[in-house]
Amino acid sequence: MANAETYLQQERDRLIALSDAVRSSGSVAPANCWVTEVEKHKGNKTYCYARLLSDSKGLRRWLGRRRSELHQDWLARIARREDIREIEHQVQMLDALIDRQVARPIVFETEEANSSQG
Repeated sequence: MANAETYLQQERDRLIALSDAVRSSGSVAPANCWVTEVEKHKGNKTYCYARLLSDSKGLRRWLGRRRSELHQDWLARIARREDIREIEHQVQMLDALIDRQVARPIVFETEEANSSQG
């Protein structure tokens, strides 16, 4: 069953490389922060602003108008954080599968494998 282990390990290595690529593509937002949009009314006009919020009091700031460069930057940082979180979750699942393969290898030969050996 070394082929399955090899395949799983290759996929794990690919995901780790992908995670590294995401990290190197730009800054990553810290955990537990998000962007909200706030509407402010002045006279007959409505202005939309973006605000960065966090569970920790230290990371709260206005990002300017919606779709501003700073707003887009923080949206990209949060997207990178979520991508990395998903990749790490998939790596953990692969680690569990690899451990399971090692602990209990499945010995199963298909008819195709038998005929190619004979």
